[in-house]
Amino acid sequence: MPTLREIAEEIQAQASDGTTAAYIHRTTGELVHLTDEDRSAADCDDLSELPEWQREAAELARRVLDSDEFVRLPERSDLNEYRLMEEFIHALPEGKAARELADAIEGRGAFRRFKDRAYHHGLLEAWYAHLQRAWEDYAADFLDEHGIPYARNVKT
Repeated sequence: MPTLREIAEEIQAQASDGTTAAYIHRTTGELVHLTDEDRSAADCDDLSELPEWQREAAELARRVLDSDEFVRLPERSDLNEYRLMEEFIHALPEGKAARELADAIEGRGAFRRFKDRAYHHGLLEAWYAHLQRAWEDYAADFLDEHGIPYARNVKT
């Protein structure tokens, strides 16, 4: 059974161009990654015409795509990281750090400036913890919506 952290990382790792997608089995939690090429090969009428390495990938793609047991993980772009920066800033006590971070997210280069200012104010670790919680909440909402079991993260 996957952990929330694992699923959150899988969602984050998906290619932003959509060339690779991750699917999760509804009951086992098995994760499968399919490329555009795998999905295209699955449409081939006669898989025996494909090279063996591609045939195996095409068979797996067919098994995943033709089954109601697998669900595609949501795309990374579905979580608005800019909004998360705003939430983080609003949760800070009023002061210089909050003002500088609010100014940093205006215009082009907002993400880099935000991280630089967060580092400067000793808030980078808190930012990453906030971001990780948001990704895990996002993953939990998705998994709950689809009735997919998961384990809570284990503290080490």
